[in-house]
Amino acid sequence: MHSLVTDVKQDYFESWVTQALIRLKTSSVNRNLDLLSSVYEAAKRWRWIKDNPIRAIKRPQNPPPRDRRISDKEIKHILKALFFDGHIVSESWHQVAVGFLFAIETAMRQGEI
Repeated sequence: MHSLVTDVKQDYFESWVTQALIRLKTSSVNRNLDLLSSVYEAAKRWRWIKDNPIRAIKRPQNPPPRDRRISDKEIKHILKALFFDGHIVSESWHQVAVGFLFAIETAMRQGEI
């Protein structure tokens, strides 16, 4: 079944959201809606459609962001698993431990480090 971009209406996407929430988390559904909305915005700029059907959809609410810091006990367990005593960096897993500690101290993510 092929449909033109102009044939797909808001109720189709509302139905999709209902079905998608059965197997996906709300944040995943919202990311998909963001992508679809971008596609429809481009189609609108190109004057293929008059309105973006995604804009009028009531989106599911994302869960609250996580606010958890790793505990000292968890840090000790990870450092022990990496055979890191805090002094000598002689193995590649020790470098991982140093990177891990650096990430904790700076609150940087992997891509930022």
